[in-house]
Order: sequence, then structure tokens, then C-alpha cells
Amino acid sequence: MLGAVQRSISPYLLLSFAALFIITVILAAAYPSILLSAYKPVKVLYGKFSRQSGSLNIRKFFTVFQFIISVALIICAIVINEQMYFFRHTDTGVEKDNIVMIPFDPSIGDHYASFKQEAASLAGIEETATANYPMYKGYDEFISKSKSTNTDVALPIIAVDKNFIPLLGLRWKRAPDDSFFYQKQNQLIINETAIEKLNLNNNPVHKKIFVSGRQTEIAGVLKDFNYESLQNKIGALCMFISSDTASAWDMGGCMFAKMKPHVNVPTLIGQIKTIYEKYDKGKPFEYFFMDDAYNAIYTAEDKLSKIFVMFTTFTIFIACLGLFGLATFMAQQRTKEIGIRKVLGASVAQITTMLSKDFIALVLAAIVIASPVAWWAMHRWLQKFVYRINISGWISFMAGLTAVLIAIATISFQSIKAATSNPVKSLRTE
Repeated sequence: MLGAVQRSISPYLLLSFAALFIITVILAAAYPSILLSAYKPVKVLYGKFSRQSGSLNIRKFFTVFQFIISVALIICAIVINEQMYFFRHTDTGVEKDNIVMIPFDPSIGDHYASFKQEAASLAGIEETATANYPMYKGYDEFISKSKSTNTDVALPIIAVDKNFIPLLGLRWKRAPDDSFFYQKQNQLIINETAIEKLNLNNNPVHKKIFVSGRQTEIAGVLKDFNYESLQNKIGALCMFISSDTASAWDMGGCMFAKMKPHVNVPTLIGQIKTIYEKYDKGKPFEYFFMDDAYNAIYTAEDKLSKIFVMFTTFTIFIACLGLFGLATFMAQQRTKEIGIRKVLGASVAQITTMLSKDFIALVLAAIVIASPVAWWAMHRWLQKFVYRINISGWISFMAGLTAVLIAIATISFQSIKAATSNPVKSLRTE
């Protein structure tokens, strides 16, 4: 059995995030340490602080660097979330909602017709179907020959019953001429990609192909649908349509039950379990909702999204602490200047703007630097998906706007506090 393989997050990626976070924390603490250690103790005791150009440059560097990391992580988090939204809401050609899959062993397979009939008769079940494997959890693979090149072609194959195609909403490109084709021997259905892989003409119905050494006839062609992760391009696929006979599912399989809208799901599952245990008391009952099985393919991407959100939150928090400390320090440095401006008639809004604009300019510089770096990193990450989103300009805009709003919120308290202080006390300081 072959199937979708769950991917894990690279440990190198986790180490990179950890290193990035540690660097941000170190830089947040480094500037105050370097700056304060440069002052002479005597001047500090007298409250005399000089504004040196070197200190100003260090302040700008640390602030810009921290917000470069923050903005880059915000952009990455948005892109990953958008890609995950695309995975879950794009049209894969399969109707996944309200379908529960119940795997069964050969012990039920021997009595499958009775089991399926009892399950289908439940009030909450709309229709049922059968396949040899649950969707997104595996398939068989056989070898066929290309018509023109005579080379081997690997063909994923799923054995299903006649209800499987309509239950999952699969669409026909060329429907079978005979609606009872499945009652004949060696009939199979292929998808559009299989036509290309096998080098068949545009209308391959009734053509003969060899599958695993057996001659079969193509009864119809399905439009391509995603039976694996969207990370992979849609591959060739064949379906053998079986009748629900005693021997069709004697090796086990999976029953697909489409539930009616607004049904009491726990009660219905309990009823199916009771019927299941009537025929199989050995193997524990299990079930999967098809949409959950589909979402489980992207477990690694979900984890990556959560890690990005966590590191982004921590990094922004650390950057804001550093920005808040620097805003406080700069406000104290400009105490007399603020007092003089207030005496000369400057308003609170003017003083607040004066104190804030330098920091906002630094944040804007960080946005300009971070945006292309984050775009490049996310563009490379998206390349591993055949079906992916395009990174649009609004993502950088939203990330930049978020960073600016966070910066304004961080420094506004100190700016307003300094702007509303008593100018007499400010001018009285030595």
C-alpha cells in the first residue's frame, strides 16, 4: 500500500528560529548595556548625560534590526496562514464534507453486504459507498505500458464500488457508454493525467491497456482530482469498479457513509459502531471524517504555522520592550528641550509627533529591508508546493502596518507623558 507521507519539520529550521530568537533577546539587552557603560560615573551621579553620535547610531541599528526580524516573521506567518487556508478551501474535485469513513477487516468483509445494508438504512445516512482504502490514506500501485514508448508506467489503483464516484462528487470527462459497465470483467476508469502518462489519444474509451500483465478495457475517463496532498502534482490514477458481492471485499476495505445535514453526529456514529460490533467483535471500531483525513496531510505545515506565530509574538514583545526603554531614555534626554518647546507654545500633539517620528522612521526602514528578504524566503518555501498562492503586495503592507501600529502603541505612552509634563519641572533640572 502506498499513500501520502506526513512530513516533519526540519530540526535545522527549529534551530534557526531558536537562534534568531536568542539574537533578538541579546540585542534587546545589549544596547542599554553598551550605552550606559560608556558614561563616566561622575557625570552619571550629576545627572549629566551627553548625546553622542555613536550612541545614536547604535540605537538606530538595534531598533532597526529588531523590527527587521519582527516584520519578516509577520510576513512569513501571514504567508503560511494564507497557504494553509488555500489548502483547506481550494477545489480539489472531491466533496469531503459530511462523509465518514469506516475501515473494516476481512471478518466484516465476509458479511459486508449485510453490514453495509444495515448502516445505509440508518435515518442519518444519505448514501454509502465502498473502496479498498480510505481516501488520503493509501492506494495500490501497478505497472502498465505506455502505448508509444512501451516503457513502464506506475499507475496508482483504487478498487471502488459503483456508488463511490457520485458520492464523492467526482466529475466525468467521458462517462461510460454503458451504465452497467462495472458488471463486465476487466473494466477500469482512468483520469485525465493517465491519458497523458500512457500516451493515449484524447478519447481512449474502449481502448485496451495492460495493467500488471492483465488486459483491461478503459470504460470511462474522470476529470483530474487531488487524491493526495496539494504538495504533489495530480498523478495518473485508475479505478476498478467492483460489485458489492461476497468476494469483492473479503480482504477488507472502507465504507464511506455520507451523513444527512444537521444530523446528530455522535448518536449516528454510535449506531454505526453498534452495527460494526455485531459483525466484528475483535477489531476495535474506528472512523475518520474525510475532511479531517485531508487536513491531517498538512500536519507539518500546521506545526510550522504555530511555531511562526509563537516566535513572531515573542520577537515583537522583545522588540517592543527595547523600543519602550529607548523611548523612555530619549524622552529623559530631551527633557529641557520639551520644556522649552512647551513654554514657546508647542501643543501636546506637536511634541508627541516630534518624539515619535524618529522611531517611526526607523520602523519604516526596517519594513523596507525586511519585506524583500521575507518575500524571498517564503517564495522558496512555496516552491515545494505544486499548488500554491501568489505572494501579493497586501501581505507586506499588512505586516508593515502592524509593525507601525505596534511601534506607535509602544512609544505613545512615554511620548504623551513627556509632552504633558510640567515645563517648570523640566527646566529646573540641572
